[in-house]
Amino acid sequence: MGDASASWCKCLANLDASSLRYRRLQPVEVAGDDLAKSVMIRLLTMVGFEPLDCGGIDDCAKIEPGYHSRRWKHPKHLAYHGQNHP
Repeated sequence: MGDASASWCKCLANLDASSLRYRRLQPVEVAGDDLAKSVMIRLLTMVGFEPLDCGGIDDCAKIEPGYHSRRWKHPKHLAYHGQNHP
């Protein structure tokens, strides 16, 4: 707690095992602090996924998978998956 060197982000929450198994390259939501987010965005880009910047640390809960009213989805996520995708 309180470690200034700590950095984190939330991502890959909207992928399931079949997406990875069949290399279904798709938009991936990423939220968190700037350092961790930039690293994850570079990694996702390197392997062929399209990273979607969904905000800072306070926005992480909004990209939590599932069908609930708090779930915010990036417009590109909606275009690719449709409204009912987690």
